[in-house]
Amino acid sequence: MSKTHIRFWVGGLFATMLAGLPTGGADADETILPCIQRDLQLVTLVEESGAANVVRGQILADAVLAMVDARKLCLERPVGESLAQYDRITHQIMNAGAQADEGLRSAQN
Repeated sequence: MSKTHIRFWVGGLFATMLAGLPTGGADADETILPCIQRDLQLVTLVEESGAANVVRGQILADAVLAMVDARKLCLERPVGESLAQYDRITHQIMNAGAQADEGLRSAQN
């Protein structure tokens, strides 16, 4: 099974799990679909960063743990708070990748 298939399977499982749970603090008009989409984007970023060996493993491990918190936030609070958490995680990974790229360029010069 390819990584893409695994990613979609895990994402589908997460979506099914979230859809079956009560929304807690979320308003009736609010949907968790943006959380699911952001989660899949972040899972992809973590996988690609790890495969490219661009970001240290500890940063990616911390990101995955923070994603679990973001998933919980999506169920317990307004979706916007969860999306902000996903944005913070993405920003940390992107910054770590940019710093790694900068370090490689400096070493090459």
